[in-house]
Amino acid sequence: MSETTVYISECLQIDWIPLHQGTAAFKISVTSSPSVEEAEKIHVIMRTWCENTKERFVFDIEHVKDAPEIKVQMPILVFSATKLFENKKIIQSRCLGTCIKGQVLDDHTKFCRDMFLSLYNPTRPFLLTDSSTEQSKFVDKCTRSSNN
Repeated sequence: MSETTVYISECLQIDWIPLHQGTAAFKISVTSSPSVEEAEKIHVIMRTWCENTKERFVFDIEHVKDAPEIKVQMPILVFSATKLFENKKIIQSRCLGTCIKGQVLDDHTKFCRDMFLSLYNPTRPFLLTDSSTEQSKFVDKCTRSSNN
């Protein structure tokens, strides 16, 4: 499958980016915290792509702008955890890992990570970082290790 881009809103873009053989990045670029409605659109797109490709993938979520500061709300954490549970079969068979890159790892961001992880226990590697280098290394490691 070739690279595909979908614009959900001016604050949210999704890319399906082929990487190493048989793998891809499901890249979600945000400039503000998505609403539950936007998160539902992300879920529909993810399901559609998974139904139309056999590639294994990494969730690669990135806050791509310095401002405004993203303050994730509890409803989006609950929604995300619920959708991951609903798609457990896809996650276990196709997802290689999840990387979330923020601009800064402040107390709010770490609190949201901890709240999310209390709702959902990832079965694949998970990284929260503020480093582009760590982000790239994580995605590369996840996708390259899937071919071994």
